[in-house]
Amino acid sequence: MAVRDLRTGSEQGALLDGFGRFLNSVTGPAQIVVAAQRHIFLLRHSRWRKHQWKALRPRA
Repeated sequence: MAVRDLRTGSEQGALLDGFGRFLNSVTGPAQIVVAAQRHIFLLRHSRWRKHQWKALRPRA
């Protein structure tokens, strides 16, 4: 998660209050879909992991 995606406590509270008002206003059946997305640079991550593994490996 990037720093720009973080919200302050008051921002989170305002979002939850708004969502609560929306839920309380629903008068019929509703479906809510929640999805999470995380961007991972797999090549860079695998190179980092390989480097970490080599650093931890005991030397003979």
